[in-house]
Amino acid sequence: IKGIFTLISYAYETSVIAKSCNLPCLEPNIVLESDDKLFMKNKFIINNIPPAKFLAITSFDELEDGIKKIGLPAFLKATDAFGGRGIEEIINQDEIKSKWDRVNKVVSSGSIILEEKLEGEFLDLQGFFHDGQFFKAGDCQSWFTDRLPKIGQINPIETLNIAPAKKFEKVIEEAYELLEKSALSLGMDWGPIAVSYTHFRAHETDSYLL
Repeated sequence: IKGIFTLISYAYETSVIAKSCNLPCLEPNIVLESDDKLFMKNKFIINNIPPAKFLAITSFDELEDGIKKIGLPAFLKATDAFGGRGIEEIINQDEIKSKWDRVNKVVSSGSIILEEKLEGEFLDLQGFFHDGQFFKAGDCQSWFTDRLPKIGQINPIETLNIAPAKKFEKVIEEAYELLEKSALSLGMDWGPIAVSYTHFRAHETDSYLL
């Protein structure tokens, strides 16, 4: 066995097992910290990587105040959830309380953030580190069911993938540079890495990590 890793929600347990077996791995504390969306966003800001605008929310009153600053539509997110769980889009004022209650049920050890909704295209990116060097491992564009009028705000499911992504070479290169920089800012310098979605605005050079 040369090493073990996981790209699902058992990343921390996997790193602990690997370290106890003296196998190459990310340090468990790095994995644990990077499982929290609020920690990640604050790390990005420190390293001059632009995340979507967000606010840490600890109460319903703070949520109402935060919406006045962020505006609607916006996303409410549990910072310690995976696979789309604990993420609710708030479209109008009537939904605020119900969406707050739903996200609150998912949070365990983490917190909640309110995040602006960005409009634009998505790129999925994969890469890996080996011997201190970053390597590209694939990219694609994705479209989702929330863009379909008949389906609307049901938890988005991918309807189309195009790989490799059909974007300008400069855009793809910038996206990979952002993936590498964001991973290193979190202390990730070994094994496979991915960013679920990188958002590009109308101008092909403005990018944000979601």
